[in-house]
Amino acid sequence: LTAGVALANVLGNVASGRLLQRGVPRLMLLWTGFATMACGAFVAFGLEAQTSPGMRYVAVWLFSAVGGLIPGTLFATAVHVAPNERALPTVMGWLIQWSALGQFMGPPLAAWWTSHHGGWSTTWVTTGSAAVLGAVLSYFVGSFICATFDSTAWSMDARIMFSIFALVAGIALYARLVWEGLA
Repeated sequence: LTAGVALANVLGNVASGRLLQRGVPRLMLLWTGFATMACGAFVAFGLEAQTSPGMRYVAVWLFSAVGGLIPGTLFATAVHVAPNERALPTVMGWLIQWSALGQFMGPPLAAWWTSHHGGWSTTWVTTGSAAVLGAVLSYFVGSFICATFDSTAWSMDARIMFSIFALVAGIALYARLVWEGLA
């Protein structure tokens, strides 16, 4: 079952590329991923007593599959926002490092929240909050990217927003690792 959740994330990653090729807006993919992650977290943990184990597994699977749209979309976007071909490795590295920092910070944040607020049934609050913050930031990052998409110089504000967004996305994605251990 755990492997099915991990595989679902791969499917979301691949689907993001296919959807982007078909012209689906990046912001729509990001918002869909974040909204599904928030809802999946709430069903799996917030409604734990009211849902069957099968329903919780479906919520976790959807969380992982649709949440997989986020990293795929971010990597595809990073290619377009690099000011030139020589800067592409730097932009990709920047995205990976900030995302990794978010994934590193996520589990301790969830552990702190869980130990201070009543157990696993409240874990959805940290994941849901990170997903909401990611959705809000994606709106602002999207406006910076649209303003600088065809320019040769990426503004410092855009770099800062992209970095914060990658950090928040990493925090939101930590739950996949948590759920792989619980599914």
